[in-house]
Amino acid sequence: MSPTDPLESVQFTVDEIRAAVTVARSWGTYVHTHCHTRPTMHNALDAGVRCIEHGTDMDEETADRIVAEGVFVVPTLSVSYDLLQAREAAGITPAQIAKLESMQGRRDEGMRVMVDRGVKMASGSDIVGPVQDRRGRELTHKAAVIGNERALVAATRTTAELIGRADDLGTVEVGKIADLVLTDGNPLDDIEALAAPSRIQYVLQGGRVVRDQRSATATA
Repeated sequence: MSPTDPLESVQFTVDEIRAAVTVARSWGTYVHTHCHTRPTMHNALDAGVRCIEHGTDMDEETADRIVAEGVFVVPTLSVSYDLLQAREAAGITPAQIAKLESMQGRRDEGMRVMVDRGVKMASGSDIVGPVQDRRGRELTHKAAVIGNERALVAATRTTAELIGRADDLGTVEVGKIADLVLTDGNPLDDIEALAAPSRIQYVLQGGRVVRDQRSATATA
């Protein structure tokens, strides 16, 4: 979204990224890198990152290397959809719009390549600021490309694995933290059930009820 930097620009060397990876590991954590193009993804892989954010221009060669090295990818769809739909309100320039539009088809095809090659796809929206209630739209956008079940697995089990919490989170199993969401429809059939806050009927976070709309719905 930079108004001046070309989408194809490579802005960090392998040595620079590797330095960040080294420091992160010394703190017991890891590095995500912001990559849209293949050269930047390969630089990130050379440096030993754990996760690639966006991965827009994915091809089979890059995907195969990502799988071989056990790296995750987090495609982010919502933010570009929202910006393009509200381009005037967002105040983005024609050059920024052109970059966003050039990414759309490449990104969807890249996600299909990731599914075909077995890339570990986690989930994130890239949405910041006052529109956090739109983050559920990420699931609907992903599902339109890779299907409902894969979109749900990306947002739950695979993301828990990415952040090192697979023993506690990501699936409904005995012994795991009780983080549960109930909707007014089955997301496997109707992914929109997770897109609108009004359709979230019940939320259990860490075993504690933080939202319960069931009685209100029954009364209505």
